[in-house]
Amino acid sequence: MLLLICVVIAALVPSVHASNTIIDLLSSDTHFTELLISLQQAELVPLLNTPHGNLTLIAPTDSAIGNVSLDPDLLRYHIAHGVVNASQIASDTMDREYLFNSYLVADNGVPMPLVIRRDTRSPGQGGGSILIDDSRVIKSDWIADNGVIQVVDSLLTPPDDLCTTLSNDYNAQAHINLLRNSVNCSSLANTTLILLDDDVFNTLDEYQLALFSIPQGKAKLAHLLDTHIFNSSIYSGNLSTNTLVNYEGNNVSVSLRNSHLFFNHHRLSKPFYTKENVVIYHTNDMLCSIESLNYTPMDYMYASGNAPFADELTLHRLNGWAEDPSSEQTILIPQSDSMSIKMKTGELKYHFVVGKPQHKNGLLDTRYIPKTLGGAPQRIHYTTDEKGCVSYSESTFYGESKCSSIKEINVGNTTLLLVDEDIASPGSLANSLGNTLKATISSKLFHAIDMANIKSKEGFTTFYLEDSAWEEAGLVQTVLFNNHTKLKEFAKYLIFKGLFYSDSEPSKLKSLSGEEHILKWSENDQGLELYGEQRPVPQKDVLFRSGVAHSLNHFPIIDLLNITRKDLIDASRSQTFANFLHIFNISETLIDQPSYSILIPTDNALRYRNITTDIPFLETLLQIHVLQTDPWEDCLNGSHYATLVPQISISAELLSDDVYIFSIHGVLPGSATKSHRVRVLKRGWTSDGAQILLIDTEMIPDWMTQRDPRHIKPAIMLAIGIIVGIVLLSSILMVCFCCLFYRTRKSSSDGYEEAPTSPTNPNDSPAAPLNHADRMDIERRPLLRKTNGRSPNQSRPGSLPANADHSVPVPVPKVQIIQASPQT
Repeated sequence: MLLLICVVIAALVPSVHASNTIIDLLSSDTHFTELLISLQQAELVPLLNTPHGNLTLIAPTDSAIGNVSLDPDLLRYHIAHGVVNASQIASDTMDREYLFNSYLVADNGVPMPLVIRRDTRSPGQGGGSILIDDSRVIKSDWIADNGVIQVVDSLLTPPDDLCTTLSNDYNAQAHINLLRNSVNCSSLANTTLILLDDDVFNTLDEYQLALFSIPQGKAKLAHLLDTHIFNSSIYSGNLSTNTLVNYEGNNVSVSLRNSHLFFNHHRLSKPFYTKENVVIYHTNDMLCSIESLNYTPMDYMYASGNAPFADELTLHRLNGWAEDPSSEQTILIPQSDSMSIKMKTGELKYHFVVGKPQHKNGLLDTRYIPKTLGGAPQRIHYTTDEKGCVSYSESTFYGESKCSSIKEINVGNTTLLLVDEDIASPGSLANSLGNTLKATISSKLFHAIDMANIKSKEGFTTFYLEDSAWEEAGLVQTVLFNNHTKLKEFAKYLIFKGLFYSDSEPSKLKSLSGEEHILKWSENDQGLELYGEQRPVPQKDVLFRSGVAHSLNHFPIIDLLNITRKDLIDASRSQTFANFLHIFNISETLIDQPSYSILIPTDNALRYRNITTDIPFLETLLQIHVLQTDPWEDCLNGSHYATLVPQISISAELLSDDVYIFSIHGVLPGSATKSHRVRVLKRGWTSDGAQILLIDTEMIPDWMTQRDPRHIKPAIMLAIGIIVGIVLLSSILMVCFCCLFYRTRKSSSDGYEEAPTSPTNPNDSPAAPLNHADRMDIERRPLLRKTNGRSPNQSRPGSLPANADHSVPVPVPKVQIIQASPQT
């Protein structure tokens, strides 16, 4: 009975069970003395003694602590919310990582994470154990009533903040720099950050990277960064879905294979954790493709430092062409320092070249369609050098290659050419021809006819003459430029309505003169047929505002112009010879012979030879200068040509440029052929095919000069003049010599001196009175005596000295001067 009572009492009275908290377990082991003291000092013992807690203590042994002072924050980092079951983690075949929040809270209020995983290395390499952060668990799952203790061999180290972690990451500096410039790293709590290794950015070109650093690339930078940031801390241990959403809102596939996470099939590296609970992974592949960044030609303009040109495109609403990398085009981008400050819409359109070069040289269309070309696009020249570099110009006259100053960038199907010279659309025809020295005269022609005011809805094809062709025209050029009507008429034959380029198919075009012609290039590139002749075209495709021009190096279509002999003779300005032809009625004779050619000496040549109407044989001389040629036949080709004088012919032999030896044949029996060295100064053709040649001297046969006694050769006249001059000069010199000799002889004759006077002797008888004339003569003339060459003071031989006491008186005739009365 007593035993039954005891059993009942025992059943009714609760049993008293001894507590076994985390602190109790630590107190029972002498290896945790330092840890217990530190926990007591940090006032964390009550937390670990909570009877119904759900805690995990990461307990380092005294040997692991050593001399380290454990501050409260470090101890809180060793305490985790929840129970960490190490044996369960060790049996996980997926080798996942598990995060537990510690009791250490970051500045932003986020608990710092603890990472627990299995060491995936082989047992021989120390693998197979459980790692908490980088500390190895040496005693696991020490169960207490309020949690569990995991004993580790070293102290845990709390993670750094995100900013510090990024600063110490040297494998993704490019990505980190972009992230710092765009995002405040302290704001990325509880996120997952995928960092791209620097090798990934090495796959981007310099312009794609530069775009991230300028305002125009802000959207692409945000796309790149947001693709690699996720809204939660993602690690293999809490992976519960196959799809995650990044900051940009796009879905990213996630999978775990061989202990590694894969995002969009890109393998991620071992994660790093920060105190803000940010999980950091590395990868060597972008989660987004480069194509998704959608780089456009416009982006490259900004990235290459050509924002002014790109801004101009946007201002003129042409940026759509520059934002389509699929378009097969070439954009010519002038560097900022060479670009015009303000560009018109047409000028900007001319910088867009449609298509790609197919040959070494040629033409391509641009996006500029001016009204002056009738809806056709303006074209541009391209040339390719030996290295394959393509350069473009509105002009065909390149000079040196411009490839040294061109940088090429390919964006999809679009090519950007960064050039150091701005390219303007073609201007007026005169300006386009001004780029070459071979079209100086043609430029004057089109300026004279005011080409700019000639309108056509289809554009123009113009043929211009090179300067050599104008020189070939000679006198015809003078006729045209002296007659504006003829000049304009001639220009109409050279200008066609419509466009005909070097790559054009055969086309029927109408000239401004109203005639239709089929223009077709020859297959062997020998030119084209124009006005019934195959004409070489040395220079093709000179572009101008209203069309295209091609050069001709031979003067064409004279037969279409009304050019007469009189026009050419007037243009030669040799009026003397023309007057002679008229005086002897030779001009009237030639009217019925339109193809006869004339050799016209210049006026200076005729004056020098003293040829006038008074000399004999003048009519014959004129007739010798008229050659009986066929129409359009060159009389300087070496053949014999009859003159208007029967039995007299003339032949010409080329000696040098425009210098010929003309030979006169016939007339007198036994007379030798007379040759003349003649320079052809100018020549010209009439519309009938006759040739007029302006020569520097006349041609006179010897037999003609021998029968003209009045004709004295200039050389003889010069010799006679020299002889006469010598005779006159000799006579003058002889007269001068005689005068000089006479004067010298006279000056060497005896001299005279004045005789001294003496007082009148009173004993002398008075002289007869003098008349008035005698008295005046005596008063004027001194008394002289002959001194025989001695001076008056010199003594005569044998006489006394001049200073003697006595003197020898010189007898002087006594002259009585009587004052005459007025009556006398």
